[in-house]
Amino acid sequence: MLARGVDTQLFNPERRSTVLRQQWGADKNTRVVAIVGRLAAEKNLDLAIFAFDELRRTAPNSLLLFVGDGPQKSALAARHPEHIFAGMRLGWDAIHDAFAGIVEHLDGRMELIHHHAPATPKFTPA
Repeated sequence: MLARGVDTQLFNPERRSTVLRQQWGADKNTRVVAIVGRLAAEKNLDLAIFAFDELRRTAPNSLLLFVGDGPQKSALAARHPEHIFAGMRLGWDAIHDAFAGIVEHLDGRMELIHHHAPATPKFTPA
């Protein structure tokens, strides 16, 4: 049997940072959806925002968090001040409740790790 390749002690929702969640206006009942990676056109970020807006219709106490940097960060932050743009982060802060991967083809590194993080729902293209 092969292991999943994910450190389940590190990628564990029990390590969720209450302090970070509070800094971004999230309480224990807020659903935080994270997009982690390079903020660039090929990541389909406009589709991610559209999908999140649809989610908020049924779960209004939700927050969209972008973790990463890239050529679209400034423009996205200007167009969508209602979302959180955390920039680059080192380590694992366990702040999100779900992971949104909108790229149609994984580039094989961090996205795979996040997609396989235990106990974290994923939203990806069909």
